[in-house]
Amino acid sequence: MPYRYTDEVVKLYIPKHLIQDFHPHPEPFGFKMVTLINQMYTDVYKDKQGYYSLTNDLDLIEYVKKHEVNKS
Repeated sequence: MPYRYTDEVVKLYIPKHLIQDFHPHPEPFGFKMVTLINQMYTDVYKDKQGYYSLTNDLDLIEYVKKHEVNKS
């Protein structure tokens, strides 16, 4: 299946319950790599709101949005 990407990069917050493992980032400017519970992986950074990825990967965006827990 071909990868699907958007032209726009978004700041996507990754809920902690979707993160299975943390790994060192292979590049010196990165923070961490994570493996998600569905075996997808992405690089993440951290701010006061949590872990986020700067991504244009539609499959990742759709997966995370589908599994977000609503904060009420």
